[in-house]
Amino acid sequence: MRLLVALGCGMMLSIAPAVAQQQGPDILKIWQQFSVSNSLASRCAKPDNEKLTKFLANYQIISTHAAHRLKQITPEWSPARIDMVMAEHYSNIDRTISEILIEETCDSQRTKEALQRFDAQADMDLSKSR
Repeated sequence: MRLLVALGCGMMLSIAPAVAQQQGPDILKIWQQFSVSNSLASRCAKPDNEKLTKFLANYQIISTHAAHRLKQITPEWSPARIDMVMAEHYSNIDRTISEILIEETCDSQRTKEALQRFDAQADMDLSKSR
């Protein structure tokens, strides 16, 4: 899917490629997927308040874990720098989504398929992972 491939090589994910090959899910990739969903849904979906609240709660949990992982990878970085890097990366994702939507539009099949991830992420119960 072009939407996801276009976002595959982000600055944050290139910080420690050797670390990314560890066992288990890569929280930075998961954060990136949530960020794509957030950006896309903000432009192309009108979720009800309950679904949006659940998604944002899950996104906050994932963001917290991603920030913690960045701190492990780069212990010399301050919390402010980690926040800045994550904000810049999200901004890049958001800009890329805008560019893709010029070609794809919100009504395209690929966009609709990508929005299904938003629904799945909203329906996850991540409250136990805290």
